Amino acid sequence: MRRADILSLVDFTVGQFDALIARGLAPISASRREKGWGTFSADDALRVGLFAALNRAGVSQAQSAAIVRSQYELLLERLERDAPSDVWFGIFKSVARAQGEPSAALALPLIATIAEFADEMRRIQTVTGDGDPVESLVVINATSVMRSMLKRADELGIADDRLSELARKVGAVR
Repeated sequence: MRRADILSLVDFTVGQFDALIARGLAPISASRREKGWGTFSADDALRVGLFAALNRAGVSQAQSAAIVRSQYELLLERLERDAPSDVWFGIFKSVARAQGEPSAALALPLIATIAEFADEMRRIQTVTGDGDPVESLVVINATSVMRSMLKRADELGIADDRLSELARKVGAVR
């Protein structure tokens, strides 16, 4: 898949994408070159789509890139395993306080179905403890991100069997 295809699927401009690469914030390796074109996988497209959705939801670019890079394989496993249910992906944030002032932020990932949210909240609150309670939760529907990308590919005539196969694998199409 070419860079232009990925950018079309996630509604990014070349300038936005190049700025992410230059600042080291892209959730993918952008060093692949073939005959002068950057070539990317369906997984790269989904990584960029997840990054964009997290960023639109209010997660900083640095945190969006970090969570996609570090949690993508686990997310993919969950998407494959829980294919009949939408899988949500995001970040819990906890802020420690020292002398009454916010002093440090702890960010913990979330990968869960809606039915699992309460259990995940309890688990995270146990990890953070009373001193650093969870302050916020930002989540996106990872399954829906894949569905949207596949729909956009269809509308734009971007034919990529790898993208269709990834969508089937993660339950974004039935």
